[in-house]
Amino acid sequence: MKKLILLAAIAISVCAAKAQTTFGIKGGLNISNATFKSKGITITPDNNVSYHIGGILNYQFNPTFSLQPGLLLSSKGYSVKIGSSASEKTNLLYLEIPVNLVAKLPAGPVSILLYGGPYLGYGISGKEGDTDVVWGSGDEDMNRFDAGLNFGAGLQYNQFIFSLQYGLGLANLANSSDVTVNHRVIGISLAYMFQ
Repeated sequence: MKKLILLAAIAISVCAAKAQTTFGIKGGLNISNATFKSKGITITPDNNVSYHIGGILNYQFNPTFSLQPGLLLSSKGYSVKIGSSASEKTNLLYLEIPVNLVAKLPAGPVSILLYGGPYLGYGISGKEGDTDVVWGSGDEDMNRFDAGLNFGAGLQYNQFIFSLQYGLGLANLANSSDVTVNHRVIGISLAYMFQ
């Protein structure tokens, strides 16, 4: 994991040396869920609505393409029904590093943005109902590391960016070989880029 982060930092530094760099702030809603797979059976609980907030950099290589890494606090989770009316929520807070390749297509007064790329997440806190999540490597613990792919589209008007994205978690959050748990997140964001 450390080697992967170091390689990403080197790649970003090399790109930054050849690109115009701007900084922005970003925040919005996460509509999150997870898939649970065990022995051929897939269960999808109900959605949680939470948030993401943080900073992004934009390395503009040319008028069309840029690289956009970020550092976000991102809340994810899911809700499981208990009985006919009650439900128990699982809320997980991650420090997340997305790295997206962005294509910018002018369309009159706005630009259309299409983007995608990987993300890495590190769990820093969590609750299952009223109980603290235990991060670790035991069978009952939750894996602290998350990773996956983001795909999205947006509109940019001057320094404001409105975007919609889908986060496909690929890392197994469970430590059991019999169960696979993956995040699924729809993000709705508003960003402001400083000049």
